[in-house]
Amino acid sequence: MDVSSALQTLLPQQPPPAAPAASPPSPPGSSGPAPAPAGPGFGGLVTQFIQDVNQQQLDSDAAVEALATGQADNVHEVVLTAIKADLSLRMLLEIRNQLVQSYQEVMRMQL
Repeated sequence: MDVSSALQTLLPQQPPPAAPAASPPSPPGSSGPAPAPAGPGFGGLVTQFIQDVNQQQLDSDAAVEALATGQADNVHEVVLTAIKADLSLRMLLEIRNQLVQSYQEVMRMQL
C-alpha cells in the first residue's frame, strides 16, 4: 500500500471548499473586505487526526478483547482492525517526526 492510498483511507473525506462568491471591487484606499476564515487550521487537522488514531486504537483493543472473551468469532475483522490501527499510529509518528525535523531545521537557520 502506498502512502497516498493510506492517507486516503485514514483521513476523513471532506468536501472541497466552496468557491468564494465574487465580490465587487473595493474602492481605492479601503482595505477591502476581511478575508473569510479558511476552515480548520493545521492545528485543528492534527488534533482531529490524533483523535481518529486514538479511536482506532480503542476500537482495536475492544475487538481483541471481544475475540479473547469469545464475544467475537471473526478473526479476520479483528486482525484488519488491529492492522489499520497500527498503520494509523505509524503514520502519526512519521508526521510527528517530520514536524520535529522541520522545526529543528528552521531553528538552525541563521538570520
